[in-house]
Amino acid sequence: MCLISDYCFINSTSMPTEFKLNVFIPGITAKDYHRIVYADGALITHFHLETNGDSSATATPWIDGKRSVTFRMPLNVPAMLKKLIGADSIKVVEECNLVWLNASCFQVKSEPCLDFPGASKFSSSGVTTVSDTEGGCQVECVMRCSAAMPWPMQGTVEAAMVQEGKVTVGKYLDFTVQACQEERNNRAASVASRANGPAAEDPEGEAFFDAEDLISSVYVRAQDERHEDQVSNVHGQNPSRSLQQRELVIHEELGRGEVALRCLLQIQSLCSEMCAILKQMQQSQQHISHSVSAMGDVLCSNGSKKRSHAPSNSICNRTGPAMLYFCIAGASVVSILYLRSRLQGLTR
Repeated sequence: MCLISDYCFINSTSMPTEFKLNVFIPGITAKDYHRIVYADGALITHFHLETNGDSSATATPWIDGKRSVTFRMPLNVPAMLKKLIGADSIKVVEECNLVWLNASCFQVKSEPCLDFPGASKFSSSGVTTVSDTEGGCQVECVMRCSAAMPWPMQGTVEAAMVQEGKVTVGKYLDFTVQACQEERNNRAASVASRANGPAAEDPEGEAFFDAEDLISSVYVRAQDERHEDQVSNVHGQNPSRSLQQRELVIHEELGRGEVALRCLLQIQSLCSEMCAILKQMQQSQQHISHSVSAMGDVLCSNGSKKRSHAPSNSICNRTGPAMLYFCIAGASVVSILYLRSRLQGLTR
């Protein structure tokens, strides 16, 4: 997934001391990449755990666009160089500096500081530039390596450093690409679920509003607010509101969203109960109608023996509907009182 675009030869030994890796990620913007990869230390620590088995890797929070990442790196270098270093793995403290060049492009400069005797002889640095491009974003990594060694060894050592750096950076880029693809797949799945309609059906076939969309939209807006603050802080600009004020507003909005979500879910449950009650009323109406009809037939048959000359519809056709309407009215009053009590409970 990562393509080596070119080598730069900058020393007299004609050995590569600089390399560049490019990768294009479709469907992801520079802001998306920043949020997924750099917003916190979760991805970088997970990378070192998965790749190097280092569970002790840590990353400090970003402060004024700077952070430190500490980890242990295994040395996959020739035996001669490993003997020179005197260890199979070394501790690394990577100092990172992030700058937004514009609204759609940012740059991260990193300087790994090696921790072993004689580490000052080896130096490396890297610049990662992430920018929006048509259909996605372009990630470019440029790494430079140098070694202060005697001339016969310098080229060999620097070449080994370049090779090791190329493998490590390539794995890291592949790891970030995978994380971005997972984000894109989750987003596509979410869009597909919403494309089927904002309503969800219960087993009885009744449709209800998907109340969880509300809290989701509030959360996304909160993430955008935090991103704007990070961009402003990196550029040294004063945001329109202080960070504390923004965090307070975001917290209040999320709180209101959660309350609204609970209310909507309770209303949804109430509507479901209301539908069940109406169905029971419909069944009761049919049962009462049959009972009243049977009762009317009995009354009519008994009355016809005593009042053979009375009109056939005088009592039968009046008694049945009257009793039916009375029963329906009573059931409706009970249902209305029940729903009213439930709604009063929601507004408290």
